[in-house]
Amino acid sequence: ISLWQTKPNPSFVTCKDGEFYQDGRLWRPHGVNYYPSSTVATQDYSLFLEWFGKRSYDPVVIERDLANIRAMGMDAVSVQVWYSKPPLTDNLLDFLRRAEKHGIKVNLAIPMTPMTKLEERWAVYKKVVTDYDLKDVDTIFAYDVDWEPIWNTPEYRKQWDAEWAEWVIERYGSIENAETDWEFQAPREPGGQITNPLDPHVVENGPHWRMVAAYRRFLDTILYKYYDRARRLVRTVDPNHLVSFRMTLAGDPTVRWSKTVPYDYACLAGAVD
Repeated sequence: ISLWQTKPNPSFVTCKDGEFYQDGRLWRPHGVNYYPSSTVATQDYSLFLEWFGKRSYDPVVIERDLANIRAMGMDAVSVQVWYSKPPLTDNLLDFLRRAEKHGIKVNLAIPMTPMTKLEERWAVYKKVVTDYDLKDVDTIFAYDVDWEPIWNTPEYRKQWDAEWAEWVIERYGSIENAETDWEFQAPREPGGQITNPLDPHVVENGPHWRMVAAYRRFLDTILYKYYDRARRLVRTVDPNHLVSFRMTLAGDPTVRWSKTVPYDYACLAGAVD
């Protein structure tokens, strides 16, 4: 049995000039993604993903893992609370207590994706933050409102097609003006509405490149819009912690383009670089 008690005078990690600071001193986190060693090889995906739940959470394993992480010289972890099932037990608080004991800061991800359903996801996010008074927990150094977002297939990207069309008209005056500038006709739905670039457009060079460049700029615009909204929502219940989102393969230097890549990973590059 352990007692959880927030500090009377918490000291939060801050950010200035692109650097993290703790108690006025420069702090450069050295950490790792964390999932319990007891779940990472399981074929039961929910057991792995929802590891804060009663089925997965084992304090003995967690304690051993955190001690090993600290012994390797690390002082930070990124962990994910899957939005479909908030931690209705106190396992999250137990994890934060153990992390603090080992001198490990936590980047806490509670994904609000897809951002087109932001208000629906926010209800879960808000419940986690407020139920556990996380605004007063300085073991957390930042919130992550997303987790490796990708723009997936054309069918997935269709949910932004209406905003894409609005953006094109706002920037170019009309779809026709845009296509004249691109020297390329955008893909169309059967009813004639423009839709997002096809997979070959985003992984192969060709006459479509101006259209794809415009689409990537459009994605930057809606990233600013949705992530700013997410940040503002978090600030309504927690003004103390940094807020960001976790990029995906746009930040991975090992990625190489090929015709077999089915996802539009590159669309995030302009937003996260």
